[in-house]
Amino acid sequence: MHGMHDHHYHTHTHTQGSDDGLCFKTVAGGGLREYPASDVVVRRTTLASTLCNALQFGSATEVDMHDFVFEDLDITSGPKSGIGIVSMDSANISAVSFRNVSIHGANVATPVRLVAWRVLKSGARWGSSQGNPPHTRNRPLIYTRTVTNPPAH
Repeated sequence: MHGMHDHHYHTHTHTQGSDDGLCFKTVAGGGLREYPASDVVVRRTTLASTLCNALQFGSATEVDMHDFVFEDLDITSGPKSGIGIVSMDSANISAVSFRNVSIHGANVATPVRLVAWRVLKSGARWGSSQGNPPHTRNRPLIYTRTVTNPPAH
């Protein structure tokens, strides 16, 4: 879903994709720079992917994304990850909240995958594993907790 804003995607849905099950991207072309992806709510949804991530932000991230709420998700398959947050083009991804998310199944490589890249003025990419790129400020990713075996309800 490119450049979504003021949308709700919810209520007892089952979404499965061969690449990513549900994916949010932003591109600046075609006059879309003024439209960040924002104000999205996903509720009571089952997500799965046969090849990559069940839920994915990116990798196209040319415009900021903010104010996403995910509630009551059941993630059943994600060979790359259950939830992937990938900023490849320096967009800020912020104000994303998750509540009551169950990630299970033998085909989930890792619960959460975070990747941050910055595109330098030269067009070269600088990966988060390479330290801070020259002439940019440090904006660390903060990952607080992973629950691998949540208690039964």
